[in-house]
Amino acid sequence: MQRDGYPVIAPANSLRDLAEDSAYVASVLASVKGPAILVGHSYGGAVISQAAAGDPQVKALVYIAALLPDKGENLGPLANKFPGTNELAPSLRPVSFGNSDGTGGSDLHATRPSSGPSRPTCPPPRPL
Repeated sequence: MQRDGYPVIAPANSLRDLAEDSAYVASVLASVKGPAILVGHSYGGAVISQAAAGDPQVKALVYIAALLPDKGENLGPLANKFPGTNELAPSLRPVSFGNSDGTGGSDLHATRPSSGPSRPTCPPPRPL
């Protein structure tokens, strides 16, 4: 697409949860001038569906081996219907990491406040 002169933006999917991930993609989409086509793979199908809802500049959604739940359907049971598609769960395991100075370490999930997950802010992606 870039070779043909189309601008392409590929924002990172933080895999926090569907509401947060789609809100982030929607915020990136809001920075795009003109018509847009969103492409999602696997869990990204659900993310782009929510992110694009009601946005008149979205002209198409492209699903590549993607999940698209029906209204009210949860992603977990949907993914479990199809063998080999539930690869998201392992990526959501708690991950231990050390401090930037090389000392200590902590569990990302154990440090979250009880009021909800903390989320680092991501800079907006740069157009290529």
